[in-house]
Amino acid sequence: MLHPSNRLLLSLVAGSLCAMTAASSAPGAPRKRTPAKARASSRKPRPAHSAKALPVAVIPDGKAARLLVGGKLITTFRLPNGSLSPLQRAETAAERLRELIPAGLAASDVEIRSRGESWGVYARGGLVMVATPLEAAEREQQPKETATLWAQNLKSVLGGRGVSVAGGAKPVESAKKPEPAEEPEPDSVTLGAENRSLTVPFGETRVMSVKGSADGAINVRVEGAAASANVVPGRSAIEVKGLGVGSAVVRFGRDGKESAFTVWVKKYAGRIDGDAEAGVTGASAPGSFVRTVAAERVLDQVEREPGAVVRITGEPEGVKPIERGQSTTVAYPITITGEGLLPVRTMARVKVTNLPLPPRKPAFLVYSNDPESVREHGTLFEAPVEAQGPTRLFFHHQNRMGQGFVFEIHLVNPGVEPVDVQVIGGDAGPFIDPLQAGHRAGQKFLSALTDDLGYITRIPPKRSRVVYARTVPNKDTVSGIYSFRVVSGGPLVTLVTASQEPARPEITADMLEVARQEPHIYPTPEKVEEHSYRVGDRRWTFIPIGRKPVTGKNPQRKLFGNYGVVYNISLDVSNPTESEATVKVVFTPEANWARGVFMIDGKLIEVPQVAPPMEKILHTLKLAPGESRKISIQGIPVGGSAYPVSLVVRS
Repeated sequence: MLHPSNRLLLSLVAGSLCAMTAASSAPGAPRKRTPAKARASSRKPRPAHSAKALPVAVIPDGKAARLLVGGKLITTFRLPNGSLSPLQRAETAAERLRELIPAGLAASDVEIRSRGESWGVYARGGLVMVATPLEAAEREQQPKETATLWAQNLKSVLGGRGVSVAGGAKPVESAKKPEPAEEPEPDSVTLGAENRSLTVPFGETRVMSVKGSADGAINVRVEGAAASANVVPGRSAIEVKGLGVGSAVVRFGRDGKESAFTVWVKKYAGRIDGDAEAGVTGASAPGSFVRTVAAERVLDQVEREPGAVVRITGEPEGVKPIERGQSTTVAYPITITGEGLLPVRTMARVKVTNLPLPPRKPAFLVYSNDPESVREHGTLFEAPVEAQGPTRLFFHHQNRMGQGFVFEIHLVNPGVEPVDVQVIGGDAGPFIDPLQAGHRAGQKFLSALTDDLGYITRIPPKRSRVVYARTVPNKDTVSGIYSFRVVSGGPLVTLVTASQEPARPEITADMLEVARQEPHIYPTPEKVEEHSYRVGDRRWTFIPIGRKPVTGKNPQRKLFGNYGVVYNISLDVSNPTESEATVKVVFTPEANWARGVFMIDGKLIEVPQVAPPMEKILHTLKLAPGESRKISIQGIPVGGSAYPVSLVVRS
């Protein structure tokens, strides 16, 4: 099928031919034949444009915009490029040409250059316009082809033909313009195809219409093995099937006339094999979380040809909060493109379901902080994720390598069966301030843990999945707390690495046993405590956090500061006096600078950075005479801060 831009060029040629004959024939009058040589000698040469006088114009065309030089169409911008609309792209190119043309821009000054996946048209070394992959795909071309066509059009207006490619590549020759055909005799027989070429997807069929005044049976033959061709019964048309990637020539005859067209057989750049699926958890998964999970899984079902690139090209549809047991299908518009491949524009869908999981107490805390300062590449930490209960991973690392590195958290399945695992995460960084990194990670984790807000991911046998990855500049810190709960299958191994570039971990036969030897495994990741305070007592109530370290799987191992341990505190407060009393819960650091994150009666409380003897009031309540109240406090020591600290209850 002829592309709209080619139709426009043909219409301009046809219009000029009509204008040449219109002067010698009045409407409705019979046309008088003139010998070809006489007509040629009678033509008067048309004055050529002076390059310095060529006008540059931009004409809006719906959502598109046309760029004209000297009244000739150079291109039509159809799609945005980044923040630039098609009209802005055309105006930008026009502004550059309006500066260059009066200064004597010549055809030899125009060239095309690669810009990664895009190709640019340059004039005198400056960028004029860019052919993006999406703009080229809209024309069923590659970016280089599109840029070449634009450059050819511009050079033609400036009086040149070939298009040079920067970087020493072979010049691209422009197609020769067809000479105006002699006006046929009224009784001449014509035969031709609807278009000069036909693109056919591999394994599919397309139809080419046969045009002209020739009549009778059509005979067809094919030169080349890429395609086969047959006449469509009862129609003046030829059906072509793509048999192999490449080109072929279809020649056909009718009524003593012959014609031909070229067939290009190409594969689609990719396809989608059904809808992807994703699971989330939580009393109510917010729309933003549903969107994030869907975006991570949307390309799972996309199959690409070698060299093809997949891009999400717009905003998703179907994003909404979902309660337990509910589902929604999130659809992302995508394009799949590649050199010599047919572009694919479609919707990739992910069915997201909120899966109800019964509560389970965490079984282990695994602690990745040794070394805290990373000075070389390699594995920083390796620990098991057992199937008997959730495993909580705490990590806090600072880059002291003198250069950036890639920090990754992997979940590895060394077994022979797939494993489904729930991931609840809170991570932060890289930040130059270790206290900021640790605090933000704790805040995100405690909020997600309270709502059981996580996602379900499946890890195939002998494979791994990255759950967190960041490039960490020198002296910056990354910190995080994750909960990994095996839902089916297992066990897994969690691996913390620092590498020069993203890498897939090697899976060995003894990987699980090696991970189980990690000394920083603690089977007591939570503390449940009860405290009380009576108004009028002389003594205040002190609630220490991080003072008594939990014991490791190896009894000789202690976790000083209890980083990553969740404290669940029940506080009974009573006022036996005959007067109203105000009771305060105060955060007091004991060692050095510290921050904290707490849930008090379901409300998130964040502690700013404080050091002894400073303190921060976390909660205030008023008690009427004789009133008693129970307060629920949940807290977690965060990375970068100096623990232990105390909560002091006083009136």
